[in-house]
Amino acid sequence: MNIPVWNWGATRSKIRQAALKQQQAQLDLTVAQRTLQGNIDTAFREAQTALAQVNSLRASVDLSTESLRLTILRYEAGEATALEVSTPNPLSARPATPMTMVLCATKWP
Repeated sequence: MNIPVWNWGATRSKIRQAALKQQQAQLDLTVAQRTLQGNIDTAFREAQTALAQVNSLRASVDLSTESLRLTILRYEAGEATALEVSTPNPLSARPATPMTMVLCATKWP
């Protein structure tokens, strides 16, 4: 049986190398976790911003729809011009009535 009593510190060197590799792996894991957490936080903030924008646009559509409805009522009561009703309103979600379709299709001088 051949058991080396002295191997010139090779065993100690291997143990130190293994400890350093473990430490490096732990540091790599920490960096990856922090990067992932940062990406998650960024995505969450972007989603919150997009949701706020969607809510704002929905409110804008509602306001535009109400404005068009009121303009049509004013026109029907004789208080608004046909030009006010015929001006395209791209945000309006209200379906066109036959009267608004005629007014919008008419070419005004």
